[in-house]
This record gives sequence, C-alpha cells and structure tokens, in this order.
Amino acid sequence: MIHLAVGWTQSTISNGSRTSSSSAYLTPNLHRLNLDVVVNAQATRLVETHREDGLPSFQAVEFARSATSERFVVNATKEVILSAGSVASPQLLMLSGIGPSAQLEAVGIQTIVDAPSVGQNLQDHPLLSNFWSVNSTGYFTIDDIRRNTTLFNELMAEWQAERQGMFVLGNPNQLGWKRVPSNASIFDTVPDPSSGPFSPHIEMLPFNGWVSYVNPPPATGHYLTMYLAMVSPASRGNITLASSDPFIYPIIDPNLLGHEFDKYAMRFAINASRAFTAAQAWKGWIIGEAGDLPNVHTIEELDAYAANNTANIFHPAGTVAIDFVGGQGVLNSNLTVKGTRGLRVVDLSVVPFIPEAHPQGAAYVIAERASDLIKASH
Repeated sequence: MIHLAVGWTQSTISNGSRTSSSSAYLTPNLHRLNLDVVVNAQATRLVETHREDGLPSFQAVEFARSATSERFVVNATKEVILSAGSVASPQLLMLSGIGPSAQLEAVGIQTIVDAPSVGQNLQDHPLLSNFWSVNSTGYFTIDDIRRNTTLFNELMAEWQAERQGMFVLGNPNQLGWKRVPSNASIFDTVPDPSSGPFSPHIEMLPFNGWVSYVNPPPATGHYLTMYLAMVSPASRGNITLASSDPFIYPIIDPNLLGHEFDKYAMRFAINASRAFTAAQAWKGWIIGEAGDLPNVHTIEELDAYAANNTANIFHPAGTVAIDFVGGQGVLNSNLTVKGTRGLRVVDLSVVPFIPEAHPQGAAYVIAERASDLIKASH
C-alpha cells in the first residue's frame, strides 16, 4: 500500500466521543467472572516463583497502592502478561532484575537475567509546531474558543445535547505524508531509515488555530498551526532506572533529533510546509508566518528552531523489542522474554522500529496477534 500524499484522518469516534481500547474491549467485559480489574494500584515488580528448564519463571506480580502501603502478590497459573507501555514495561522488568546488569547493580538491584537491550532502542515521533497568522473574517478558530467563554459554552452545550459540533473532532480532518527525495544529499552518507520507497519520512497535521505543546498561545490574533512529525526517526533514546523504588519515575532520554537524518528531514519538512502554505488556494486567508518562523532561513537557524520548538508526540516504542539486527532484542518472536519462563510482553515496546503512522492501529494488531499466540500456547 502506498502511504504518501494527503488524505482523510482516520479516528476512533463513537457517539461523538473518543473510543479507546478501554471503552471498546475492557468495559464491555467487566462482568466476566474471570476478570478482576484493580484500580488505584501499581505493579512494583515481577516475582521469580521457580526455575523451569534452568531458567527463572516469573509467574507472580507484586503491587501496592502507594510507596508506603502494603505490598500484595498475585500469582498466575499459566503466565504473566506485561502491558505497561514503552516506559513502564522496561522499568518493571529492570525493577524485577531483568535488564542491563551494570545499570541494575548501580541502583542496588540483583540481576536475575542480564538483558542489555531492556530500556534501549527508545523511539518516538518528534513533533514541531509551526504557525501562520490568518484572516478569520466570517468564522472562528480554536483561538476564539480558547478566549471566548460564551462560544466555548455554546459548543460544549451542543456537544452535550447532540453529540455533534466542533468538539467531536479531536484531530485535523486531513493529514499529509511526504518523503525526503531519494536523490537528497543526506542519503550519500546515511541509510534511509524508512521501511521502503512508498513509506513516509514526515507527516503534516494542520490545525485551525494555535496549537502547541511548547509555545503558549498569543492573547490576540488568529492562526493556522502546521504540526510536522518525523515518522521514521533514526534517533534512538533510552529508559534507565533512577532508583530501585518503583514509585520514582525512570529517567527518560528520548534523544529527539539526535541523528543527522532527523535534523535533515525536519529541515525538509519546514520548507515543505512553507511551500504548501504558499499555494494559491491559501491566498486571502493566510496572512504570513508567525511565531519564530519568519526569522528562520539558514541551516543553522532551521536546526536551532527545530531543537527549541520540538516535543514528543507521546508515541514511545521499541524499548522491549523482539529480536532484530544482531540479536539485540529482549523478546522471542512469540513475545516471551528471552531467558525466562512464564513472562510475555504485549504493547508497543515490542516493536524494533516505530510505525511510520499513528501507532494506535499497530498496537491493536499486536494485541490481536498476541492473543492468538497466547491461546496457542495454552
């Protein structure tokens, strides 16, 4: 499938609200007698219960309500499935003695399985906000909703009564996907990190107003935001433990734009967004560049602008990956943890390479495949 050009946004919306794996899969099955959901609790470590074929078996989970509360242990009859995400899954493995031995010893944790790749290979989609001022005569933007309490309340009332209106939409209507040209100079020295010639390097996400994780909105004016996401990053970060205390957050180094290709691709994306917004169709609506963008032209200025205005997009992946080049992975092909028994990981941490797309669909596919693997194992 060719995954380039501009197209409609695919969203999971039901009755005017976001539908998630929780609402679509978990909530309808809460009545099941073989399902217990414990809320306001945190898994603190996986417990080694016995040895099987000379390998440690982790068929119990310790959890607690808080750092100072009593610890409880729940036992599994067949296996433990870890689905805590690309930050907490490697953290929990390391807290349990599964991870890089030097890092574990540094925080006083005894190594049970020396797994150097746990917490490594962290990937995310760098997200850069770019702004243009626009002529909003005759209609409103997100800027108006943010500033005008009456308008906000009217739209909220419409949504509450009809489940329709602007508050139904959580994303842009359209998304654009582009590649760095195959003859670009960067490929003289750096291999293409994408999955193939029909896969994107960047994504363009237009918003009808000022939207940013980094830049606070101005008090006046109306804006177009063009988010630029690097969807095939070459940079790799990592997750490491700050402490043996499970209630202390791990150290997260996303290393966004840490690779030369990512810097090049983001420069390309900025210039591509400029070319896009200069098209005749925008005449009379786009007034000009806004924010810091008007002062950015040279390579050095583009790199500094990207570094100062880029955030992550909350798509972490790859930190407990299945085997890939050189056997660097943590998991076997059936998602079980190498060097253990009774332990499997099912979340986006298992992918060696981050999907060149919004990863929600990929997460669901992984879960469905894991379901088949688990049922086949028992």
